[in-house]
Amino acid sequence: MRDIFFLSSKNNEENSICKQLEPYFYMKEFNYDYDTLIDACKEFKPIMFLCYVSKTSDEEKSILCEIEKKCPSQTKFLVFGQQEDLNGVSIDGAATLATPFTFAEFVTYLLNMRKDIPFFQDAVKSEEKIIELRRKVDPDARKAERAEEELLREAEKNKPHILVIDDDIIMLRTLMNWLKEKYKVSVVKSGSQGIQFIQKEIPALILLDYEMPYMDGPETMKNIRDEERFKNIPIIFLTGVNDSEMIKKALSYEPDGYLLKSSGKDALIMKIDEVLGKK
Repeated sequence: MRDIFFLSSKNNEENSICKQLEPYFYMKEFNYDYDTLIDACKEFKPIMFLCYVSKTSDEEKSILCEIEKKCPSQTKFLVFGQQEDLNGVSIDGAATLATPFTFAEFVTYLLNMRKDIPFFQDAVKSEEKIIELRRKVDPDARKAERAEEELLREAEKNKPHILVIDDDIIMLRTLMNWLKEKYKVSVVKSGSQGIQFIQKEIPALILLDYEMPYMDGPETMKNIRDEERFKNIPIIFLTGVNDSEMIKKALSYEPDGYLLKSSGKDALIMKIDEVLGKK
């Protein structure tokens, strides 16, 4: 957790901004008191200062400039207030925002600065809160989110569906992680489960473990291809054994491909794309 420091003169009406930000960020509120601020900076290491400078004395503005010199170079300053007061503050690299502005405009400005502030996420109470805040200040935000969600759903629907049949749980997880970005992936732990699965949904391709208990890869493939409506599903054998006799035997069953599990992610994706490209 890191903090955002909010600085203003005593009894300033702009403190309402700090109160409105508190549900979303870890905020600490201060006056322009040098000793207090120095001690707070040492204790809490703020990532950012929000500094209201209107109705702020020259001495207080000087304190602000001194504090900035004591902070690490990555600490960001957002100074806001009337334009003539902003002109009286000399902080290199500070962002400035002149009044008048609405709270929505202030929040939008602040959120747009996120990418330039190291560890900004540490000051956020939760990403859900930020989404909530963005929707609150930007009526079009939810509309944009819905459009993005719809695009993601469409992209997911258009991914080729790969069924992985393997009795090794670790291998199933590995293959899922390798393939999920490019393909829709379903996994089952046995040949019989794979046959039950395709009764409900026919995948674009099956990755089939050659060696499994009870019903091995060749027997599973025979059961699949014995049914007319399943015989054209491409099947790639996967095996963990690099044995020339086994490879020769596996190829005699005429799968669409054969690959060692040790070949890795890139070789697997290349083989899948090659097989799917022929269909």
